[in-house]
Amino acid sequence: ETGMGGAHTDDGREIEGLSALVQRRGAGRVIASLWRVDDVSTADLMRTLYTSFSATRGDAAFGLQQAQLALRKVGKRGDRDYAKPYYWAGFSVAGSGP
Repeated sequence: ETGMGGAHTDDGREIEGLSALVQRRGAGRVIASLWRVDDVSTADLMRTLYTSFSATRGDAAFGLQQAQLALRKVGKRGDRDYAKPYYWAGFSVAGSGP
């Protein structure tokens, strides 16, 4: 859930998500999760993402999209049905830098 913020401290201040904090510290783009994700499917997604990322010369959004499509095509693997959004849709790209 690294992309989520919105929690509040005891004194009512809002807590930013990790994604916003990393961007403020200089990261141009951040790929973050929107919910607790499955470790196995995430490892598969990230391997494909980094392969696609290098092939697309750093286009994070396109690389993520390609990795998500590839994971969806896997279909069922054991008790996991990778076609379901829970396994591939839990990530977003934030930022506009390189």
